[in-house]
Parts: sequence; C-alpha cells; structure tokens
Amino acid sequence: MRNSTISKPLALGACVVAAAALAGCTSPTGGRTFVRSTGPATPPPQFFSVQQVNGNWRDTNGNFTAEFRDGQFQSLAPDTGRSVAVGTYQTLGENQVAIAFKTAAGAESSANCTYQPTVMNCRNPDGRTFSMVRT
Repeated sequence: MRNSTISKPLALGACVVAAAALAGCTSPTGGRTFVRSTGPATPPPQFFSVQQVNGNWRDTNGNFTAEFRDGQFQSLAPDTGRSVAVGTYQTLGENQVAIAFKTAAGAESSANCTYQPTVMNCRNPDGRTFSMVRT
C-alpha cells in the first residue's frame, strides 16, 4: 500500500482557500441584512387635527347649534339658547371624529362622525344618525 502524504505547500493552499470561502459567509455588519431603499419611505398617514373641526356647526334638523373648540364642545337649543349637551371630541383617523357628551338632562352618550370640511355625518351607538353643517 502506498503511503500518501500531502505536501505542506498544498495543505497550506487548501487552508487558505477554505479560510477565504468562510470569510465570505460573514459580513462586517454582524450578520444583519440591510436593504437598500429605492426611494423615500412612505410616511405614515397623517390624521387631521381637532383644530380642523373647530368652529360653529348646526344640526341639519334644526335641533341644536354647536361650538367645537380645541377638543371641547357645547350645543345649544336654537330657540332658547339653553345648553342641550356638553362634551369632548377627538379625531380618530382619516376623517373620523369621536364625540362623547352629556345632555342637559344628565344622560351620557357618544357619536362617531365622518368629517368633511363643511359637514359631519354622525351615528349614535343605538344607530340613530344626525348631520351637522358648518355655519
């Protein structure tokens, strides 16, 4: 049987090739993968502010007028000027306004409204709807 030996230069060459191959498996970023952007990132949706709702509104059925101001509102009876309800409002998302209020009789309720610059269409939890127009 023939004794096979590998020459030192050949063994050293094999080690260098193996080391170079292994070096290609690691990266200077510590194994993290980075994706190159092809353009600017899409910004998250910007919701409108409560200030955009600010102003005077009127119920389309003539039941009340309301003043919305910086997250607070008060509605008044148009014939007597007495308070109908007071409460708060906030914007929830694109064109959505949530209103929480307490009536002059002490009942608490809420409404979710779809906002447009000149009209808000609202729905109470019991399904009743009403609309307000900006005055």
